[in-house]
Amino acid sequence: MTTFQIALDTFSLDQAIEMAAMLADQVQVFEIGTPLVLREGTNAIRRMRERFPKHDILADYKMMDAGDYEAHIAYEAGASIVTVCGAANPETVQNAVKQARKDKAKVMIDMIAVRGLEEWLEAYDEFGADYIQVHTAFDGRGDKSPLEDLKLAKKILKKSKCAVAGGIGLHDIKEIAAAGPDHIILGSRLFAAEDIKEEMRKIAAEVNGV
Repeated sequence: MTTFQIALDTFSLDQAIEMAAMLADQVQVFEIGTPLVLREGTNAIRRMRERFPKHDILADYKMMDAGDYEAHIAYEAGASIVTVCGAANPETVQNAVKQARKDKAKVMIDMIAVRGLEEWLEAYDEFGADYIQVHTAFDGRGDKSPLEDLKLAKKILKKSKCAVAGGIGLHDIKEIAAAGPDHIILGSRLFAAEDIKEEMRKIAAEVNGV
């Protein structure tokens, strides 16, 4: 089954909790986005964990160093998933994965801005991360889609689940779903909808129909 994650980036913490509550029956992972983490720190993780004890809470730390130490901070606060950048030193990524195992938690390798994507997908698939995410960055994205990177990842990944992010919405969800991701991350386009709950319902229906 394809799972869904919503990126709660540019909201206040109270607004993020409100949005998560609205979509709690349709979404499996609530992401405390990097901007929200920067504003609120581990308080955001603790509040979300208290409010949603049965959901996965992802802290989008995008770690570039000290993968074990920084991941533990998030796990201690109640996060069940933390992101580490695939562009970091491989030792940082490996340390994040090791810490996830120690803390009985999960880690997602974010391949945002990684050069030589094919080579690194092959390498990181051996590390034992729960998820590897292909991710088209917000800055400079324009009309770019993560679809081609997703197709490449699906050919390569054998051990880690394949996640995808980057401007995904109702306009392209059929193509994305047809490529077979394990995990879809939604953000700006979903939250731009007039009726967010109905938009999420339509997106889920499209994915389930593929």
